[in-house]
Amino acid sequence: MVRKFDLRSAALYARVRRSGRVLVVVDTLLSSISWTLLMYASTHAFEQLPKWAGLLDGVIAFIVVILSAVIERSYHWLISADVTQLAHTLATYLIPVLFILLFIFQHQLIWNTLLPGLAWRVYVVLLVLPASLAAIRSRKPAD
Repeated sequence: MVRKFDLRSAALYARVRRSGRVLVVVDTLLSSISWTLLMYASTHAFEQLPKWAGLLDGVIAFIVVILSAVIERSYHWLISADVTQLAHTLATYLIPVLFILLFIFQHQLIWNTLLPGLAWRVYVVLLVLPASLAAIRSRKPAD
């Protein structure tokens, strides 16, 4: 059963649309920082890592998961067949590119550090991708 939401008020719709884009941009920026910290930790010995890096990554990871859940919960109703198709197409390209990069850099990586962080980050990205695309691509509903 598909629920339809009626957004008749242009001001309300503009606010929902703008807040969705802001949430997606903030989530993307924080996710990028988290991915960067993961890659740094996965290529350097434990002794070389700053003490604050683990705490910072933990805080950012918590915020990313919360923001992703808010995006998924708030914008899942905007997901259309076109958005789902785009998300699947992006995932079809992202996963092989990730595997190719892992293969190329396999000798520089510390796998015990990389794999747990990689697993949850990929899961969160794939989970929130359709709702994020829907929030970004949302258009004014027809009257």
